[in-house]
Amino acid sequence: MALFVGKGEVYLRDPTTKKEVKQVLWGDWLNVLDSDDKWHRVKWGAKEYAIRKEDCVEEGPLEVVFLDVGQGDGSIITTPGKSGQRQTIVVDAGNRATRCNERDAQMLWPGFGAVSRS
Repeated sequence: MALFVGKGEVYLRDPTTKKEVKQVLWGDWLNVLDSDDKWHRVKWGAKEYAIRKEDCVEEGPLEVVFLDVGQGDGSIITTPGKSGQRQTIVVDAGNRATRCNERDAQMLWPGFGAVSRS
């Protein structure tokens, strides 16, 4: 199951002592391994941690990343929603000769459907 970190000051905790170990940010994706009444056990990188259930939400926020690649700016937009239902949109603002096309986008993100506007 996948969840996201909710708003506020949220920490991953040692699974045994429940001491704060690593701060996480609103919208961070969580790989939930299992749960009990109050805690989720999550995998973060190579390690396992505990996080309070009340600090998690089912829907991720809108994400916008702006890129300056030298030939023109671009952005990557990820729509809000539950894991597996979010959409990724690539906006390439380079000139026509260098703009990302659907074939290029398919190589980076299989299943991506490009919308091109001149």
